[in-house]
Amino acid sequence: MKKKVVLFYPRHLTIDIVPPLALLAVAASLIKEGYEIKIIDANIDENFEQLVLTEVEDAIFLGISIVTGPMVLDTMSVGRKVKEIYPRIPIVLGGWHPSLFPETINEDFVDVVVKGQGEATVMELVRAFETGGSLENIKGISFKKNGKAVHNQRRDYIDVNQLPPKPYEITDPERYFAKSGTRWVRYYTSCGCPYNCTYCCNHAVYGGKWNGLKPERVVEEVSNLVKRFRIDCIGFTDDNFFASEKRIHDIANGFIKNGTQFKWYAFGRGDRIAKYKEETLKRMVESGCYQILFGAESGSKKVLALMNKNENNEDILISAERCRKWGITSGFCFIFGYPGETEEDIYDTLNLIEQIKACNPDATIYPGIFTPYPGSPAWEHAVKYGIEAPKTFNGWAKFDPVRASLALPWLSPTEMKKLVRIKRYVAIGFSSSFDKELKKGKGTLSIKNLFVLLAQQRIKERFFYFPFELWIRKLFSIKGEIFNWLKGFASHSRFTRINRVVGKFAKQSL
Repeated sequence: MKKKVVLFYPRHLTIDIVPPLALLAVAASLIKEGYEIKIIDANIDENFEQLVLTEVEDAIFLGISIVTGPMVLDTMSVGRKVKEIYPRIPIVLGGWHPSLFPETINEDFVDVVVKGQGEATVMELVRAFETGGSLENIKGISFKKNGKAVHNQRRDYIDVNQLPPKPYEITDPERYFAKSGTRWVRYYTSCGCPYNCTYCCNHAVYGGKWNGLKPERVVEEVSNLVKRFRIDCIGFTDDNFFASEKRIHDIANGFIKNGTQFKWYAFGRGDRIAKYKEETLKRMVESGCYQILFGAESGSKKVLALMNKNENNEDILISAERCRKWGITSGFCFIFGYPGETEEDIYDTLNLIEQIKACNPDATIYPGIFTPYPGSPAWEHAVKYGIEAPKTFNGWAKFDPVRASLALPWLSPTEMKKLVRIKRYVAIGFSSSFDKELKKGKGTLSIKNLFVLLAQQRIKERFFYFPFELWIRKLFSIKGEIFNWLKGFASHSRFTRINRVVGKFAKQSL
C-alpha cells in the first residue's frame, strides 16, 4: 500500500486565508516518518470534494480537522461521500470540536476521533491502520468496536519543542498569498494557557498547561519562513503569546540580530504589556511588532470576577498608552451580555472604552455579545440558565461564537435588542480614528464620518432609543445588495442573449 495520507480542512467562513496550522502540525510528524501528505483546503481549493475523492482512493486514511461551527457542514458532506464510495478508508476527526465532543464518534461516517494534541496520536493510528492492529491501546482517541463507541484514556501533552517544524511548503503558500492579496502566514510559538477564564475552553482541551518553543527555535523557523517565501507579515496566534516577558525579549532580540525584516502581530491579555519593561517594548517594535490585540473583556470588576479574569482597568489603560507611545496599533476586545452583567456593568465597560480612546485615539474597539463556548466553565453555567446544546452533529453547524448565534435566556428580548444596539454603536463609533484626522484638518465630514460622530454621541449620552442611523445604514445595505444582484443578473449570459434578441427585433421593427 502507498504510504499516503489525505488531510482535509473544511470552509470556516472567515476572511483569513492562510495555510491551516492544525493540519500542518499533524503533517509534520507524518512526513518525518516518510509518509506522503496531501492537504486539501476547502477555503482555497474550489473543487475540494472531487479532489478529496480522487486523492483518498489510495490513501491510508482521511483526516479532517474542525472547530465548532460552519465547518461541520463540509465535514459531513465530504465524509459521507468518501464513506459511500470508499467504505474501507478510515475517516479520522480531530480539532477543537471532536476534542470537546468525543461523542462525535457516533456519526455514521466517523471511524476515529482524536482528542487534544494529535501529533503523537496520529503516528500510532497510521501504523495501526497499515498493519490492521488494534486501536484499544492508543491513548487520546475514541473509536468504534462492533458498532459501539469506545473512549480510550487521555494522552498527556508533548512539549512543543519535541515536535518537528511545520512543513508550510506542502500547501503551496503562493496560492494563499494570491487569494488573500498579502504575503502572510500564521505561526504559533506556544501551546495552551496557564489561566482559566470562564468563557474560554482552552483549559478543557489543554488542562491549564502552557509550554512554548525556545526563543532560538522561533527565531530560526520564522526567519527561514520569511526568507524562503518572501513573507511580509507573521501572525503569532498563540492563546497567550505574551505569557513570558523574557522569552518575548529574547525572540525580538533574535530577529533584530539576524536582520530579518518583517512585520508581526500577536494576541494577549489586556494587562500583560502594562507589566513589561520599556526595553522589551522597544525591542518588540524594532523587531517588527506593529499590532497587538488585547482581551479586555469588561470594564466592570464584578463581571471580570465572574469571568475569573484577574485584570483591572488601570492596567488596560497603561497598555493602551504604551502602545500609543511606541507606535503599536492596538485593538481591545470586549464582551457584552455575560451572565450576571447589569446595566451598571455595561456602562462601566463603556466608560473604559471611552478612556481607552481618550488616551489612545488610534486604538480600535472590538465589541462582541457573549456566546458560551462548549467545554468552558461558562457553558455549564449557561446550561443552568436554559441554554441547550444542539442534539445533533449537524446542529452545531449553526453555532457561531463570533456572531452570537445562540439566544441568551438570562436576557429579555428588550435587553438583548438594547445590547445589540450598544454593540453596533461601539463598533461604528470606536473602530475608526477618523476624528483624530479631522482635528488635524486632513479629513472631511463624509456621511460615514457623520454616522461615527452620532454613534460616539449616543454612547456619551447613554441614549440608545430610536436608532434611526442604524435603520438608514440597513436601508443602504439592502439597496446595495439589490444593486449587486441586478448587476450580477444583467451580466448573466442568458440575460445578455435575451437583451440582444430584443434589441435586434426592435431595430427590425423600426
